[in-house]
Amino acid sequence: SYEGAIFDICYILFAKTRKEVISKRKTAIHILCRKSLCNALVLEYGLHPDIVANFVCKDRTTILYYLGKHDGHYEYHTDYKEAYDMMLLNLRLTLDLDNVMKLHTVETQKLFEMDSIRDSLSKLKKENQKLKQQINSLKSIIE
Repeated sequence: SYEGAIFDICYILFAKTRKEVISKRKTAIHILCRKSLCNALVLEYGLHPDIVANFVCKDRTTILYYLGKHDGHYEYHTDYKEAYDMMLLNLRLTLDLDNVMKLHTVETQKLFEMDSIRDSLSKLKKENQKLKQQINSLKSIIE
C-alpha cells in the first residue's frame, strides 16, 4: 500500500519504523525523518498540511512549522538537504501521483467523517440539554 511504502522509505533512509515516525520522540533523527517526509508530501505532492499531519499523527501547526523552516534548512543545513533530497528521490521512485492522490482522498474522507461526527455530537448534546430541561419541568409540575 502507499502508506506502507512511505513508511518503508522512512525505514530505509532513517531506520525508523512507522511507530517511531509517528511517536512523540524528538531526537534529531526522528525530527529529520518527519520533517523531510512531511515537507516532501506537501511541497512536491501538494498534499494539504492537515492531511499530512493526520498521516504522521502530528498537529497541523507542526507541519506548518516544518514548512516555514524548509527554505532556510535546505539552504544552510546539509543534513536536512541530503535527507530531503533522498526522501524526495525515494518517494518519486516508489509512488506515482495516483497513489498519492489515493492517500489524499482517504485522508480527506477521514477529515470529513470526523467533522460529521463532531456535528452529530454537538446536536446530540443540545438535544440532551433540552431533554434535561423538559424532565426538570415535569418534575416541578409533579411536585
